Amino acid sequence: MGLAKLLVNNVALVLRADDLRFSPAEVDRFFASARDLKMSSEEVDAIYRRTEGWPAALQLYRLTLVSPEVRNSLDDIGTYSPRELRTSGLTCSRFNRLAFKISCYVPHC
Repeated sequence: MGLAKLLVNNVALVLRADDLRFSPAEVDRFFASARDLKMSSEEVDAIYRRTEGWPAALQLYRLTLVSPEVRNSLDDIGTYSPRELRTSGLTCSRFNRLAFKISCYVPHC
């Protein structure tokens, strides 16, 4: 059965990167549920900008925020440039090509 037919019959669902990321409001709720962390809105915003809302990265921050070094690094967001972000372009470009190929089969509304 082709992808288009699966989509039309509501058997398949297309998920894009934005569907998988947390929104800023969801990130606020995620960290608000960790009452023991007592985070400021500036800290939550800095984490959102660093992680772009990816749940796995948010959870890693949540687990490591007990460390003063991690907490203090949130103030220095301008100079933060993790190696993973510099090298992730190749992975993202592969995903974007795949998403484009899939979107060719999806009827546009």
